[in-house]
Amino acid sequence: MSRNVSRNTRRSGPPIVIPDLQNGCESTACYVAQTFYNCCRDQITNINKRNDLREFFITSQRYWFPPELTERNEFRHFDQVLYALVNDGQVCRVVRNDDGSHGLRWGINNFQKPRTHHRNQPKKRINWPVHPINDDGEIISNTQQTTTLYEPQTPPYSPLSEDE
Repeated sequence: MSRNVSRNTRRSGPPIVIPDLQNGCESTACYVAQTFYNCCRDQITNINKRNDLREFFITSQRYWFPPELTERNEFRHFDQVLYALVNDGQVCRVVRNDDGSHGLRWGINNFQKPRTHHRNQPKKRINWPVHPINDDGEIISNTQQTTTLYEPQTPPYSPLSEDE
C-alpha cells in the first residue's frame, strides 16, 4: 500500500503586510528589524547567506522578539524584515552570487567598494569627520555623545504607540 504524500517545499509564515511608509517598508517590520539587528548584531553580521539568516531569524525569535508584539500575535514575514534592514536601516545589502544564490553584505564589514584610485593620487575621503554641536553652538565631546546602532528612517514614533 503506497501513500502519496505531498511535500510543500515553501514554508509558510506570517502573511505579508501592506507597506505603510514611503520607502516601501511596513512600520512594524521596521521595528522588528531594528530589534533584531540591535539584539543579534554580533551573530547576524557573521552570516553571509540569505537562507542562513532566514533560519537564524526564525529559530532565534523567542530570544529577541518584542514581547508586546508576541502578545498581540503580530509577527512579520522574514522577507519584510530583510527588506526593512536593507531599505530602512540600510545596514545590509542582498547580492546575487555567481552560483545563483543570494548573499548578504553587512555595512560594518564590507560595504566599502574596492579602491580605484591611482597610487600617486590622494585618496578621496567619503565620510568627512563631523563634530556634533549642541544648541549653544559648542562641540560635543566624545564622552557626551551616544551612538545608536540602527538609525531608522521611519518617523520617530513606535508603531506600537497608542496615540495614533
